[in-house]
Amino acid sequence: MDTDITTLIGATTATVVLRGVGGTTTTVTATMAELDPSEQGLSIGTRFIPWHRIVSYGWPLRQSTEVGDGHHRVTVRFVVDEGTATRIYEVPADRFELGPWTMTALLEDRVEPEEGLRVFRRVSFPWEAVQEYERIVAAD
Repeated sequence: MDTDITTLIGATTATVVLRGVGGTTTTVTATMAELDPSEQGLSIGTRFIPWHRIVSYGWPLRQSTEVGDGHHRVTVRFVVDEGTATRIYEVPADRFELGPWTMTALLEDRVEPEEGLRVFRRVSFPWEAVQEYERIVAAD
């Protein structure tokens, strides 16, 4: 991701959403130190969960509102199966990356004006959950 990571303030806690029985989902909270993604799935401490059981995992990031958002000429639209529903997202291309096991995006969550911060969620979706993605170039 090209977003200036030095302007982002990270978190120490991550949230993992797991696919349950009958279309249900459950949420597990873990420290960042406990997460270890691999080719086969995600280790959370001593527990291992294969990718087909993971809906997503991520953590919040904060960015100063003084950092400009700017105009984004290229965006990425992607569709993911979140366990209980299919959801469509669209993000600027510099907030999107592809990895060998997951597709990751910075999703804007909220603005905290009193603190001068924008809060994002860095969310990774295993490839099994990704239905499609496309790059969209804005017309000039």
